[in-house]
Amino acid sequence: MRSRLVTHIKQRNKRTLFGIIILVILLVVFGMKLLTGLSILVEKLKNPNDEAVDAQSVDYIAPPVLNPVPNATKTAQITVSGYSSTNNNTINLYINDELYGKTDTNSDKTFTFDNVNLSQGENEIKAQTENANGKKSDYSQGVKISYINKDPVLEINNPHDGQTFKKDESPIKVGGKTDKGVKVTVNELWTISND
Repeated sequence: MRSRLVTHIKQRNKRTLFGIIILVILLVVFGMKLLTGLSILVEKLKNPNDEAVDAQSVDYIAPPVLNPVPNATKTAQITVSGYSSTNNNTINLYINDELYGKTDTNSDKTFTFDNVNLSQGENEIKAQTENANGKKSDYSQGVKISYINKDPVLEINNPHDGQTFKKDESPIKVGGKTDKGVKVTVNELWTISND
C-alpha cells in the first residue's frame, strides 16, 4: 500500500515538474506577447458579453533597451543606440535625468542617437518609450559613461625609479597617487585604492 502511494506521489511530482518546465520554456520563447495574449484570452472567456479587449487597451508599454557603451571615453560625443519592443514609437533619451532628445523607432524596432554630447565627468544615460497617445514607459536600465578629455595623473612613490628586487622578495608593495575614480592595474591585477 505504501509503495503505491509513494509511486503515485512521484508520478504527480514528475507531472508538476514537467508542467513547470514547459511553462518556463514558453515564457522564455514567447515572453511578454504570450502573457499579454493569454491575459486577453482569459478576460474574453471570463466576460464573453463585454466588449472585445484589444491590444490597444493594454496600458503597459515596455521600456527600451540600450546597447552597451564604453565605461569611459576621451571624445565629447558618442552614438547611443538600442531597440524597443514595438515600432512606430518615440524614444526619449535622457542624460543625467534631463531630456536630451527624441527619435522614432525604425521598422526593425531599433533606434539611434548620433553625436550625443557628454558632460565632463560621469554621465548616466537612460531612455523611455512614448506611444502615439503620449503614454510613456518606465525608464530603461541606465548606462554610465565617463567623459574625461585629459589623461589621469599617476604618481608612483613606491618602488622608487631604478630600484631592483631579488626573486625571494615577495610581495612588493606598490604605492602612489592618481585622480579620484581612476582604476589602476599593476601587471594586469587591479589595485586597491584609498580614495
